[in-house]
Amino acid sequence: MAIDAVASSTENLFVNSTTEKAKVNNQAEVSQDEFLQLLVAQMTHQDPLEPMDNAEFMSQLAQLQALDEQIQTNETLSAMHLESQLGSASSLLGTLVTGMNDNNAQVEGIAARISVDNGVAYIVLDNMQKLALSEVTQVDVIMEPPDDGTNEAAEILNVDGEYATYTIGDGAVQLVGFEEEYIYDDDGNVKDVIYHNKADVIDRDSTDYGGGFLTIKNNNSTEMDQLLIRNTDDIMVQDDYVVYQGKVIGKINSNARGANGDNLTINFLTTDADDKAVASLIHAIYYNNTSADPNTSPREISFVLGDGELESDPATVSVNMEMEVASNE
Repeated sequence: MAIDAVASSTENLFVNSTTEKAKVNNQAEVSQDEFLQLLVAQMTHQDPLEPMDNAEFMSQLAQLQALDEQIQTNETLSAMHLESQLGSASSLLGTLVTGMNDNNAQVEGIAARISVDNGVAYIVLDNMQKLALSEVTQVDVIMEPPDDGTNEAAEILNVDGEYATYTIGDGAVQLVGFEEEYIYDDDGNVKDVIYHNKADVIDRDSTDYGGGFLTIKNNNSTEMDQLLIRNTDDIMVQDDYVVYQGKVIGKINSNARGANGDNLTINFLTTDADDKAVASLIHAIYYNNTSADPNTSPREISFVLGDGELESDPATVSVNMEMEVASNE
């Protein structure tokens, strides 16, 4: 269902934030502090033979009080206006939004979050574009697929039983590697190698994992164990938001960041968190240890995928801890 925000309907839905902000911030040219300094200076340097008239002094005090009340009123109006903007922007989260950005270019995407810049609320789309409320021209509600009565948990494939080797002092190690596809020439010689994601995910009753999560848990962790997301060709982390091929798919849970033995959880925010995106995210998960002399017991690290209703069975990767091989040089 499309909502065409044109003509008067746009004005009714969204107040022109730039114009209103200018009205709210239209304060007196002289600030309260400057006015008070002028008044004190005037009293300090007045002629003792002809002191300031009491009526004039009371009049200036009244002006000072009026200025203070005006500033407080403007601050209250500004706060109320921002609250109104945030309420309007919040109603668009999860919808498909179209509008003109600050460069006067038309952009489109799913409203993923709200940011505030100089007292103006912006909608941040899943492709990291920003739209001011006054520049929104169309809003589309994303229709959920019909419920066919089935409800199955997601599955993580080709991960359970895998292993990785962490060499102490040699940096982070990727938990789930790649499959190699060899390309041969006519003489049977290898001419190229193509790397494919080994991990795969599937949810038979849903096309995406929006509202779900991916949790990576170190089952026998120590305080020096670290789980992290590394930037790849497809996956990037910006301010805790996880981006897949330029679109936001989720955000790192602030209470499960993978540091110092904790779990690492990514909460999926948009429908762009589909099978390919989640599989690519699994390949971007790395293990590291910040101790110079860590416990060398193998680590058992499990992946659990939630689709918003059910959780997958854990898929566990074993991490062998090895000492760095000394150089012969």
